Amino acid sequence: MEPEALKIWLVDRLTGPRGRADWTELVRAGTDALLDAPFDEVVPEDAVKEVVRAWFTPERLTEVVRPGARLILPLVLAETREDRSPLERWIPPPTRERIARLAARGGWIAPEWITAVFAEKAMEELVADTLYGALRDFSTLVPRIVQSVMPSPLGKLAKLGGKATGGVGGRVFDEVERRLEGEIKRFLEKGTRRALDGATRFSIEHIDDPPASEARAELARFAMAQPPAFHTKALTDEVARELDAIAIEIADAVARSEETGAIIDRTAARVRERFSGKTVREALAESGIEEAPPYGAWADVTWPVVARLLGAPGIDAWLTSLCEELSGISGATG
Repeated sequence: MEPEALKIWLVDRLTGPRGRADWTELVRAGTDALLDAPFDEVVPEDAVKEVVRAWFTPERLTEVVRPGARLILPLVLAETREDRSPLERWIPPPTRERIARLAARGGWIAPEWITAVFAEKAMEELVADTLYGALRDFSTLVPRIVQSVMPSPLGKLAKLGGKATGGVGGRVFDEVERRLEGEIKRFLEKGTRRALDGATRFSIEHIDDPPASEARAELARFAMAQPPAFHTKALTDEVARELDAIAIEIADAVARSEETGAIIDRTAARVRERFSGKTVREALAESGIEEAPPYGAWADVTWPVVARLLGAPGIDAWLTSLCEELSGISGATG
């Protein structure tokens, strides 16, 4: 058979109905052989490091990150913004409680976070305003208390005419209120920071007490009870664009960092240390993946690619050269 005719037959055989049926068995046999091969052989440490290093360039890494930021994130946001059913519908009731119990566990919040939050100027302004309102409301009661405890003759005198008539009682009331206003403001100048420092100490000392633990659990339950639209409400298109820029800038910085190479080396060494001497199948089982691969689904999804590749110009030329070699070998042995 002429090389060209042999090549046409080979491509038809490989991409036709019989080839499609064979592909599933080839996927099964090839995958099983790969799974039973030594991990060190299939995932050689030096080669893996070189591949990872080759991808950790500013140009390549940003190209990997960019589709996620510009394609996947907008698609996810478009879906979740319209989803107004509770998030917990995806979480079985027992699992919800496991999440709540996990949130209630101690050790989640480092004391340094609490210190940093209470040290903020905004927190100081919030507490000052809250304290001022509370003390101001309380101060209006003081003149009345003073009136009520004054000796009987003075109390009667103070009550004569009251505040509305501008009598003695009203002037006493106004003077006490005026002086209290100034005292409140002077107290808050230093008292706010003292109150915040006290709140910081209290929060750190009681961070894992039952009330605090239950509060974290309730927050977890609250979050699960809200719809995805609630959680993504703040992620506007403008924010998504900012996240896109941030992701790309971080990827570029990671790729340029001298530390990245060292991290790649250490990670590859850890992987080798953990799985060396095992087969790929054993390594996957140790990682929690023990079920048989879905060979049929893999064959279905990869077959169109295989069929397309066999007809590609470069591969077509390669098959032609193989058929020419085969014809030459057949002619020589004939």
